[in-house]
Amino acid sequence: MILILMSLAFAEPRFEKLEEGEQASFSGRLLNNEALATMVSQCEFNVEQCEIQNDLQCTLMVADKQYEYDILEAKYTALDYKHTNLMAIKEEELNVLRAQSKPQRSMWAFFGGFVIGTAASLATYYAVNQIQE
Repeated sequence: MILILMSLAFAEPRFEKLEEGEQASFSGRLLNNEALATMVSQCEFNVEQCEIQNDLQCTLMVADKQYEYDILEAKYTALDYKHTNLMAIKEEELNVLRAQSKPQRSMWAFFGGFVIGTAASLATYYAVNQIQE
């Protein structure tokens, strides 16, 4: 079996143009021009069909990857929008908390405390002097 396969592998193709009624100089298959044209056109058809299928598969793969990309881009856009809004809310909340944490001191409160403190000190001094006398 191996010898037969090896002999086919090393066999050289032979072509001879024969006219009707002539005998072939070797045994084998005889094809007329129409049969040869059919074989060649079938081979060309198969090549073209393979190219079309490859183009279709390539187009489908590109469309699938584009679909995946579009989904990821939509997710990114949604997450970016969510992040931006959350940061705005947090910044607003921080501003409110900062405003509430600052004591509302005015100059009048400072002067009022100074005047009350001075008056209390003078009253204490006067009371101590009255007790000593």
